Amino acid sequence: MGEQRRKKTWKDGVYYLLMTLLAVIFIGSGGMLVKKYVENQKHENDLTRLSALLPENAAPYSREKTDGGPGLDDEKTDSPDKTPTAMDISPQEWKHWWEQTAPGRFAAYESLMKQNEDMVGWIRIEGTRIDYPVVQTPAQPDYYLHRDFNKKNSSYGIPYMAENCRYEEPGTSLMIYGHHMKNGGMFAALQNYTEVDFYRQHPYIQFDTADRAGSYEIVAVVKVDASSDATPWQKLLFPDNREVFEAAWDEFSRQSFYETGVVPGYEDRLLALVTCEYTLKDGRLMVVAREIR
Repeated sequence: MGEQRRKKTWKDGVYYLLMTLLAVIFIGSGGMLVKKYVENQKHENDLTRLSALLPENAAPYSREKTDGGPGLDDEKTDSPDKTPTAMDISPQEWKHWWEQTAPGRFAAYESLMKQNEDMVGWIRIEGTRIDYPVVQTPAQPDYYLHRDFNKKNSSYGIPYMAENCRYEEPGTSLMIYGHHMKNGGMFAALQNYTEVDFYRQHPYIQFDTADRAGSYEIVAVVKVDASSDATPWQKLLFPDNREVFEAAWDEFSRQSFYETGVVPGYEDRLLALVTCEYTLKDGRLMVVAREIR
């Protein structure tokens, strides 16, 4: 009888110990989730406050007329009932609209650059969540990988430019990195470019520097193995000569998810947006665009 009581007491002790451990783990996990949620919300709120400093301008494919853009007349679409998209606007019209609406943005950029001297520009893709400041720290290339605009620790990071890019030099190609967040933040929207229909609705990218409005049209969308030296993106963006560039473009275009009909030239400034791609072990998704001529 005593032996049975001792066994029962021992089993009860183990049971209560396990339940206590599970409770601690559950509470700890819940606390971490809450902390993560609060951090994400803070980051989103901070980015919203930054974006709010920029003036709002109706996109040129909107039927709403603005001083800076041509607006879209019904006759520019197949039907008045058709929902207009950026594809209903020519690259030149898009470039004109973005340049005409630039003065108000430049004033906001100047203010933001006083807050953070590492800011080099602003990236935006109309109709997506990509609407962020871009920073660069050549001496510490990945400094903003896990830091926000205020240089505080953050899993979001902030879009940042590769250290070897000279954005102030006309014609120099640019590469900007951003996280692929599970909640759709940062550069997660780039994943949608693997579908041609999404590209057709969002063919243009805006990247402004402090005093220069930049409009780009997408030329290709590819996924690459970041651990491999076999991909041609380095030679495409930073070629030694025209022959190297043309050979790289020939290979790069074959890897694209689809043809855009836009072919870059050796003299063009290219812009590459890069984020993680999860079908490859060390994959990256690259959306490459050329500055609209």
